[in-house]
Amino acid sequence: MDVLLLISFAAILTAVIVSLVMSRRLTAAQRELERAEQELTQEGREIADAGSLEEFNEKQAQKKAARKRRIINLFATQNEISNSDVAEALKLSSVSAYTYLEELEQDGEIEQIGKTGRSVVYKKSEKGSKH
Repeated sequence: MDVLLLISFAAILTAVIVSLVMSRRLTAAQRELERAEQELTQEGREIADAGSLEEFNEKQAQKKAARKRRIINLFATQNEISNSDVAEALKLSSVSAYTYLEELEQDGEIEQIGKTGRSVVYKKSEKGSKH
């Protein structure tokens, strides 16, 4: 009888753990969707407010440059940053954060450490350290 009780307890505990993990993932996905929606809403307002396509493109280029500077400034307090660090600090979706990090890497400002997934972090490159 004690073995059945122990097996039942283990099954219940496993179900609770799985439920907590799934809840955490769902919450993260909801945050990601909210950030993406905010980005699209803001961009829609900016398109509507722009006097011309050229004006909109210039404002977007300025905003992009400012965000890249903010990312580089994160290295003042951290040796390494992750995609989620950038997304959180700049209130961006993870896709947008990734895009900025990739561009900075292509510009030679930062270097990627790690190949894929959550183990990927970025550090300031030797070129970027001289700026």
